[in-house]
Amino acid sequence: MKVNINKKANERENYFKIAHKISTPIHNYIISKIKSKKLPKELGEFLLELPKKRKNGIIMRATLTYLIYKNLGGEGSIKSILPILSISELSNYYAYLDNWIFDNKNECNKDIESIKKIIIASEIFREICQECIEESDIPIQKKREISIKLAHSSLQSYTGQFKDLKLTIDKIQLFNSDSDFFKHYKKKSEDLSGFFYGLSSEIGSIIIPQPREEFKNKSRKLGNIFGTTLHMSNDLGDFSIFTDNKESLKSYKDQLADLSNERLTLPIYLTIKNGNIDESMSFRELIKNPDLLYLKINATKSLISSGSFHKIMDFLNKEERDIKKYLNQNFPENTYRKMLEALTSIITSNKYLKNLKDMEKDSQIKLSKGGKNPVKKNY
Repeated sequence: MKVNINKKANERENYFKIAHKISTPIHNYIISKIKSKKLPKELGEFLLELPKKRKNGIIMRATLTYLIYKNLGGEGSIKSILPILSISELSNYYAYLDNWIFDNKNECNKDIESIKKIIIASEIFREICQECIEESDIPIQKKREISIKLAHSSLQSYTGQFKDLKLTIDKIQLFNSDSDFFKHYKKKSEDLSGFFYGLSSEIGSIIIPQPREEFKNKSRKLGNIFGTTLHMSNDLGDFSIFTDNKESLKSYKDQLADLSNERLTLPIYLTIKNGNIDESMSFRELIKNPDLLYLKINATKSLISSGSFHKIMDFLNKEERDIKKYLNQNFPENTYRKMLEALTSIITSNKYLKNLKDMEKDSQIKLSKGGKNPVKKNY
């Protein structure tokens, strides 16, 4: 058992090493692309904020592209496919900025000038993304194929965004059963994230010297399932509470954003449906007063005490096992497949879910009455 644990730890370490090796040049490449444009100073500086904020982080979707590419026999260096690897990060930028408006991050909707700037930045990132495809050193037919698939993935993602905006807590009674809701929620998650991850994965199979349709389909399916499940994991992680913003990319006001914005995600649905009166009411209270920390803590405790957290974690663990099984049954066995396995572990092993697991272990699960901040450990 100890040997197996050490082996898994080494595989994760190898994944993180290659992920950082990929991510750093992509960050630098995107920053250089922005700086090369003759943009007004204020706009250029605004565009640079996002890549600079993410500069030390891992670009997961680009890493997925690279690992699929290498797993299937691609021999090019990171530098040789850098423009193609950058597509995933740039498409993440423009989708993220649009979502910034939809979720009113940093209360941006109070300032119309801020909204205008975000929309313009999003459009510029979309054009730079297309520019990267055109400037890449791959055959023209592959450029066209990637462009078409990018357009399709973006279309699905924004369709998912529309569904997400419409799926609010007041719609909960429209679903006849838990399975009815779950089917709708899973499809929405696939639209929002699954198609983009499917694209990133498939690109890795497209840019190898002699791509096979079989592996394009398998790569797309792998990325789609992974991205859909990761999105669901992120919805659960939205309930994590960090008192130190250095440990989380989310600002204090953006924590529990789904609940504050009255979005009906799986953890919110299950807690309202299956929780007791106090647990359900703790959600309602936070919606009325979204900036009060003790109400955020109460809502997260209700997620746990209602059993919703444990139920969703059971589902995520099963999905992660199924993804690893699919990967092992359909892709060549090599070092890069091991790294892909390590990558998929983020579904159940990330700092946001760890935060919730630590909270679950705490024996004091009673709802706070307010007053002094009852934060312990890191929540």
